[in-house]
Amino acid sequence: NVVNAQTSAVTLRPLQTVNPAVRNLILIGAGQSNMTNSPQAPPYVPANPGAIDQFSILDGGIYNALDPLLGTSINTYPTLGGGNPLTRIADALISANLFDRVICASIAIDGTAVADWDPALNGVVSARIPVIFARLAAKGLVAGTNVTVVVLWGQGETDTTNGTTQSAYFNSMTNVINGSRAAGFTGPWFIAEQTYDNGSISTAVQSAQLSIINHSLNIWGGPNADAIIGTTCGGTCRPDNLHFGALGMPVYVGATQGWYASLVAFGPPF
Repeated sequence: NVVNAQTSAVTLRPLQTVNPAVRNLILIGAGQSNMTNSPQAPPYVPANPGAIDQFSILDGGIYNALDPLLGTSINTYPTLGGGNPLTRIADALISANLFDRVICASIAIDGTAVADWDPALNGVVSARIPVIFARLAAKGLVAGTNVTVVVLWGQGETDTTNGTTQSAYFNSMTNVINGSRAAGFTGPWFIAEQTYDNGSISTAVQSAQLSIINHSLNIWGGPNADAIIGTTCGGTCRPDNLHFGALGMPVYVGATQGWYASLVAFGPPF
C-alpha cells in the first residue's frame, strides 16, 4: 500500500519542537502492517487529542495525531481500517499521567521482511531508520531532560512466509539496530515476538527476536503478539487471520500483555 502523505487531513501544530518543562515522549513505530495504519483496526479517537502529535518522516512536520498517521502505509480503503497502534499507546500513557505530550513517528511499511530494513543488505526501506533520526534531530527532537525517545519494532510475519532462518533474522535485526546507533540514537529498542501469519508461526524468527534482547545494549522485549490469536481477545482477534482488528488491537497495545505493558515493565520514565 502507498505511504500516507495526506497532510490536508491534519494541521501543523503551533509548537514545532519540545518544551523541556513538561514530560515528552517520542514514540517511533517500525516494522510491518500491524505497526502501520493496520488494515483491520478501526481509526482510533484519542481521549487526549491535544497532547498527542505526530511527526512525519516525509517532511519533518509535527501535526495533530489523526488516524491514519502520516509517513506509513495508509490502509484507508473503504472495507479496511486504518488504526495505528501508536495513537492508542500514546493515549494510554498520557491518561496514566506518565507523560504530558507524546509525539508519534510511524515509519513502518506493509509487507516488509527484516532484510528490507537491513542497511548491510541495502534493504529497500533501510534508509527510513537513519532518515527518521536525522529529521528528528534537525528539529531538536532528541533525548534529553524530560525528552524520552524509544523505538517499537513489530515485524516478522513476512519472514514466517519467507522461511527466514534464525541466524538470518538475528543478523539483519542486529544491523538495523546498529544502524540506528550509527545515526546517533542510544535509546531503547523494544522488540515484539511477532511472526503469526494466517495460522503459521516461525519458531526460528521467534527465537531470533527473543535472543536479540540484551538490556546492556538497551534492547528490550515487547509484547508476545503471537499469543493474540483466535478468540483470546474475547472475540475475533484477527478478522483476516493476520491483522489485529477492533478486539485484537487493544490487546496488542494494552496494559495486560501489549506494548503499554512492555513499556511500563521497563521502569521510569514509564
